[in-house]
Amino acid sequence: LFARHFWAGAHSKMPQDSNPLRAQPGWPSAVVLGGYYTGVNLVRYLVRRGVTAYCLDNDRNRQAFRSVYGTTLQCPDPDRQPAEWLAFMLDLARKAGGKPALIPSADAFVAAMARHAEELSTAYVFCRDSVALYAILATKRRQYDLAVEHGMPIPRTKFAQSPEEVAEFGAGAQFPCVIKP
Repeated sequence: LFARHFWAGAHSKMPQDSNPLRAQPGWPSAVVLGGYYTGVNLVRYLVRRGVTAYCLDNDRNRQAFRSVYGTTLQCPDPDRQPAEWLAFMLDLARKAGGKPALIPSADAFVAAMARHAEELSTAYVFCRDSVALYAILATKRRQYDLAVEHGMPIPRTKFAQSPEEVAEFGAGAQFPCVIKP
C-alpha cells in the first residue's frame, strides 16, 4: 500500500498493472447488500475512492443507517418479500443509471442474488457462477449436509424445528454434546 501511495504521489501516472487509487470516468456505481460493519466498511472504502456507492439493508437498526458514507436505503426483506425485493433492486438499477456493480456482504443477500440471478444480471454486474456457489455454502445447514454427503468426519448434527425433534435427537445423542439455541 505504501508503494502505491508513494508512486501515485511521485509520478503523474501509476504503472499500468496497478489498480487506480481513484475511480475513473465511466466507472459504474456500486450497490452493497448488507448494512452490517462489512458492508459499511466497503461503502466507506469505495466512496473515499470516488465510487458512487449505495448500501442496502431491510433492517433500519443496522450500522449502515448511521453511516455518513454513500447512500443507505431500506429495501424489502429478500426472504420474506422476494418479489418486492427484486422489484426494488431493478428500480434502483434504473435510477442509478448504467449497470451498477452488485456486491453482497451478508448471507441473506447472497441467497437472494442466487434466486434472482437471471433477472438481476440484466441490470447489474456480478459473477453469476460465484453467487450460485456462495449461496450453496451460505447456510450452516447446507455446509453440514455437504460435509456428510462427501464423507467428512463431523459430529452428528441436527437442526431441530420443534420440541419433538429435540427429544428425538436427544434419545439417540451421545453425551457430552453441544446444543446451540
